[in-house]
Amino acid sequence: MEALEICKRPVVLFDFDGTVADTGRAVMTSTRKTLAARGFSEAQMGDLRRMIGPPLWKSFHDFYGFSREESLVVADEYRAFFDELGPEEYPVFDGIPELLDGLVAQGHRLAVATSRMEAKCIDMVGELGLSQFEAVVGMNPPQGRETKADSVRDALAALGATADDAVMIGDRFNDVEGAHAMAVPCIGIYSGAAAPGEHEAAGADAVVHSVAELAKLFAIKVCDVRGGHARRSLVRRSSMNQVEQSVAEYVDEVWEDVVADIEQLVSYPSVAVAADAEPGAPFGRPVRDALDCALGIAQKLGYQTSDDEGYVGIADIPGRGDKQLATICHVDVVPAGPGWNTDPFAMERREGWLLGRGVIDDKGPAVLSLYAGAYLLKHGIVPRYTFRALLGCDEEVGMSDVHHYLENYPNPDFLFTPDAEFPVCNAEKGQFGATFVSPKIDGGRIVSWSGAEASNAIPSQSICELAIAADELPAPAENADRLEITALDNGHAQIFAHGIGGHASMPEGTINAVGLIVSYLREAEDAFGARDERLLTPAEHEFVKFLAFVHADAYGRGLGIDATSAAFGPLTCNPGVICVADGHIEQVIDVRFPDSTSADTICEQLEPLVGRFGVTYRVGRAKVPFSVSADDPAVKALIDTYNEFTGKHAEPFAMGGGTYARNFARAVSFGPEETGLELPAWGGQMHGPNECANEEQLKQALKIYIVAILRLNELEL
Repeated sequence: MEALEICKRPVVLFDFDGTVADTGRAVMTSTRKTLAARGFSEAQMGDLRRMIGPPLWKSFHDFYGFSREESLVVADEYRAFFDELGPEEYPVFDGIPELLDGLVAQGHRLAVATSRMEAKCIDMVGELGLSQFEAVVGMNPPQGRETKADSVRDALAALGATADDAVMIGDRFNDVEGAHAMAVPCIGIYSGAAAPGEHEAAGADAVVHSVAELAKLFAIKVCDVRGGHARRSLVRRSSMNQVEQSVAEYVDEVWEDVVADIEQLVSYPSVAVAADAEPGAPFGRPVRDALDCALGIAQKLGYQTSDDEGYVGIADIPGRGDKQLATICHVDVVPAGPGWNTDPFAMERREGWLLGRGVIDDKGPAVLSLYAGAYLLKHGIVPRYTFRALLGCDEEVGMSDVHHYLENYPNPDFLFTPDAEFPVCNAEKGQFGATFVSPKIDGGRIVSWSGAEASNAIPSQSICELAIAADELPAPAENADRLEITALDNGHAQIFAHGIGGHASMPEGTINAVGLIVSYLREAEDAFGARDERLLTPAEHEFVKFLAFVHADAYGRGLGIDATSAAFGPLTCNPGVICVADGHIEQVIDVRFPDSTSADTICEQLEPLVGRFGVTYRVGRAKVPFSVSADDPAVKALIDTYNEFTGKHAEPFAMGGGTYARNFARAVSFGPEETGLELPAWGGQMHGPNECANEEQLKQALKIYIVAILRLNELEL
C-alpha cells in the first residue's frame, strides 16, 4: 500500500511512548530502580532500551524470567517509581505539537492507542497539553485490553471508525504487529528505541526517521525540526534549562569517578618512542599500557571497544544510522622534563586543581570525552549517529597513529578534538621543522648543551657545559636572576638557565631558556674579547652568532622568515631542542606559519643567513595550513553551545598549535583550555613543568561536550 495513500485516511492512531513522548529515559530509570530493588546488578539488567514499547508485564516476563503472576506484581512496582516522575522527564518530541495541529487542520481525527496503562496515559497526555487527541486508549484488563491489538481495536471503536478509515504510527515492532492484527496499516518511526531494520522486519507499510519526515508524508510543515531524527527536545533553546539541569546532575554524579580515572591514566609515563615498538605497541609498552587503561575506562562506561593494532583505540556507542560523529584525544604525552616539584606521573589534587603530566594535554580531556559519550548510555539515548571516541598514541611526535587509522577506517562525518583552547579552533597554521647543524668543531669549549626534550615545547630549563673553569667566566650582566654558573668536579663550568616554558605555538609569556644561554655566551665572548682572549673556538663563535639570529624573538624575524595574515595571525618560531653530537652543535626549530607563506618560501628565506655562517640544515616536517569554514553548521553548533554555557559571544579562531583535526576531512579542535586562566603559583602550562588543570574548568568542559554531542546529532552531517 502506498504511503501517501494511507496518509489520506481520516483517522490517525498514535502510539504514545517513543512516538509522541520521549519516555525512554523515564522508562529505563523506573526499570533500573525496580530491578535494583529486587537485587539485580547492572550487568543482569542488560540493555534497558528493550523495555520501551511492549507491555510491561510481558517485558519483565520475557527479559527477566519472571512468571506471568510475578511480572504483574513487578509491573506495579515499576509504576510506583514511574509515578514519582514529572512531565519534564517525558517531553514530547520536537515537532509533535505542530504535526498534531496540522493533522487536525486537515480534518483528521486523532487517538492514542498505547501499551501503557490507560489511566496513567490519560494523565500524561493531559499534563503535556495534547488536546488534539479525541481519545486515549491503553491497557485496561477489566475491560479486556491486554495487548496493543486490543488498544487499536478499542481506539477505533471510540472514534466510531473502522480499520479501513485508519493508519497507525508507532516506534516499535509491537505497534506494527498490533495494528496489522486489526488490519490497520502502520508507519514505523525510528525515534530511538527500535533496532536498525526492526520496522522493516515487522512489515511496516512505511518507514520514517524523523518527525519531519513523518510530517512530510502528510504534507505538513513542521517548524524547528532541523532535519534530524525524532529526538528528545533536550537542546532547543527553549529547553536549555532542562538539559543543563540533567547534564549538571550527571556531571556531579560521576565527577569523583572522572578524577579517579584521570589519575589512573596519568600514572602511565606514556612518552611515544617508535624505537621501542613491539607487536601491538608501535610506540612502546608505556603508551600501550596507557591505551589499555583508557579502553578499560570506556568498557566500564559501556562502550564497545577495539583498537587499530595499537595505533589508535576505538570506543563506540552505536547509532541508528550509518554516519559517524567522533572525538579524538591522545594518551601519549611529552617527556616530563626538568623543573617538576612533584612526581609528574603521580597526579595530585590541590586547591581545586589537578597536577600531573597530561592532566590538560591530553589525558584529562580524553577521560572527559569518554564520560561525555557515556551520558547517552546513562540516559538510554540511542544517538542518530554512531558516537566514536578515538584515543591516539602518537600525537606529540608525528601523528603517524591517525595516518595508520585513516588507511584502515573511513573519515568520520564530523570530528572534534578536545586538545586546544575554547571556543572553537577552525583553522591551524602550517607546520615546518628544521635542524640547523654547525660546521665540524674540533677542540670546542661547548661540551654539551640541553634544551627542550620535544620540538613543540619551549624549554623552561637549559644546561650548557663549558670546558673552562667557572671562576674564569664573567658574572651575567643581563638575566642574572635566571642564570647560574657553577663549577663541576671535572674542572668545567655549568651554565644553568631558568626560563618559562610552554607550547611552541603560544610563545606569549614564555622565556626560552636556550636563548638565555645564547645571550650569555655572546656577553661572555665580549668580555673575553675586551682582554684579547677567546672563549669559544672560531667555529663555535660563528654558530653562536648564528644562534643569536635564531633566538632574536619568537616570530622568526631574526631568520627573516616572519609572516602574518588576518586569518591566521603571525608566524611563530621555537628553537627548543639543542644538543652537541659528533662534533657538531644542532639546533631544532619548530615553526607554525600562516597562509601568507609556505614551507618552500621559508626555505628560500633561510638560505642567505645559513650561507653567511656556513650552517647546514635538514628539513623535517612540513604541513600546509588547514581550515574548516566558520559557517559550517557543525562548527556553529559547537560555538553556540560554548557561548550559551559561558554567556560569551566568542567566535572561532585560528591557532598555531597542531592538533589531530588537520588530518581529518571535517574536523576542528574544541577546548578544554581557557585562554587567560590564571594558574596557581605552583602550577604550570601544558608541555611545561608542573602541568595543571582547573577542576571547575574541566567540569564545565564536560557539560559543554555533552550538550554539543546532543546538538550535533540534530544536524544533517
